[in-house]
Amino acid sequence: MEYIEMLEQLRNNGPDTWQQLPKIKLIISQLIEMIDEQHPGSSFFNEEKYKSSMVNHFAKKGIVPRAQGKKYGKEHIAINTACAMFKQVLTLENMIPLIKNCAGDGKEVLDHKIKAFYEEFLEISTQEKEEILCKLDSPGVKNEKDVQAIANTAMECAIKSYMNQLACKMLIEQLSEISGDGKGK
Repeated sequence: MEYIEMLEQLRNNGPDTWQQLPKIKLIISQLIEMIDEQHPGSSFFNEEKYKSSMVNHFAKKGIVPRAQGKKYGKEHIAINTACAMFKQVLTLENMIPLIKNCAGDGKEVLDHKIKAFYEEFLEISTQEKEEILCKLDSPGVKNEKDVQAIANTAMECAIKSYMNQLACKMLIEQLSEISGDGKGK
């Protein structure tokens, strides 16, 4: 896939709003398909596809609500959408306190808390996507002959990713200590 195509997919794809999520309950294959469609990276970088075993594992760990009679509603879609993104950069151990403190315990489904979490998730991911699109859409980076501009922007993204991941781990460690979730708790 060419750079311009990937840029357009990134620009045009992303998680649905709470209102756009289906009102009807889904079976697991539909849930998985929907989660994968909401993550543009999975279509052009062969990221690991979301699997039913992940849904079940996250439910066992208490970060995703269990199915309601083998059916999945908005709350399942919302949290699994976030988990699909987070699993690309966080360990399960780090996801547990993050999700539980933001969306609540998966064992007790609180629609209002999950909706608030999902709307915050969308707001942040949209803001971050717009910021990165500005970088990726700059003339130097789009010009495939400007190798230095492309390399420098890639380096900047790598360094920011590393620093953001460090900050995230520090904050999750703090959450774990405060809430008693996570490793050894």
